[in-house]
Amino acid sequence: MSTFKIQLPTYFETQTLNLTPLTVLTGYNNTGKTTILQQCRSQYSSAQYFKWKECSIALADIEHNIMINSVVILEQPECALHPILQLEIADKIIELMNRSQITIVETHSDHIINRLTRRYIEGVVTDEDMTIYHLIKENSKTKIDHVPIDKEKGIYYEKPSFFYQIIEETEAILQAGYNNYINRCVEIENK
Repeated sequence: MSTFKIQLPTYFETQTLNLTPLTVLTGYNNTGKTTILQQCRSQYSSAQYFKWKECSIALADIEHNIMINSVVILEQPECALHPILQLEIADKIIELMNRSQITIVETHSDHIINRLTRRYIEGVVTDEDMTIYHLIKENSKTKIDHVPIDKEKGIYYEKPSFFYQIIEETEAILQAGYNNYINRCVEIENK
């Protein structure tokens, strides 16, 4: 497996970024994700660049829409898609990774990232195949953090971000339901 590098503007903390066959960029708005996509597009002049709804069309028929061994850039492939379809798109992204030279995805979708994490844990993708980067604005620079994934724990990223929102929200839902159950039991007991 060969790793590719792109040069970054000076407002990034690091001046180069390693690209693996599947490179995922995520983070808050205005951290430079689109700038990285544009750098990739200019460095790889034959790159295929798909924005928003174009992603769904391109991924619907990969064999006809994507050149073999190309550099493919997907900007927010989750746009306007139901969460179930976002999970399906994540699997299509893996299929695309296996067909292309490099696939770069910029996403805000925890559904896509969670499915890619699941596929990593299942062994469908490896460390050599996929890298997830989280971009964070710190002072005037953008820091690019590699997001580690463990085969047993999943994502274990130490900084607060949306990676844990699904867990926190599920925990809050279960706690609220449990509280309602206890309150109902107390009401029934008091009657």
